[in-house]
Amino acid sequence: MEEEIQTTWWVQVFTLSTWRRFLERGGSITGFRDSRWNLIQKIKPGDQILCYLSGVSQFIAVLEVRSQPFLDDSRIWDESLFPCRLEVEVVRSVQESRAIPIRELSDLSVFRIRNWSLYLVASPAKWRPEDGRIVATALKKRAMEKS
Repeated sequence: MEEEIQTTWWVQVFTLSTWRRFLERGGSITGFRDSRWNLIQKIKPGDQILCYLSGVSQFIAVLEVRSQPFLDDSRIWDESLFPCRLEVEVVRSVQESRAIPIRELSDLSVFRIRNWSLYLVASPAKWRPEDGRIVATALKKRAMEKS
């Protein structure tokens, strides 16, 4: 339990297209815009990334960071270069049809913020440990449910 308390949680915003491309390319490298480099450098191996699908407002997965941040200009995604990269491992994911709508997670502290949806526009965004655990637990339960 102590390890969980020390976990640093981040949210990464994906579109359905960028999420699918991430998986097609092996689900082991994620990327962010170059304007986010200073923030990306704060992400460390062992940190957890909650994957949020914009457009449908759903959580679909949890990633664990496996590397220090690095820059890479090789093309992975069609939409943008996303050169600020991290090696990651998918810890838990659900199918798109079983992703969890954020509104089902009414205990999230983000809902106490006015214009909370703006908090999910730029990524990564650091999240409170209790919110990270709420999302991760919901994904774990959803993954264990029979479809």
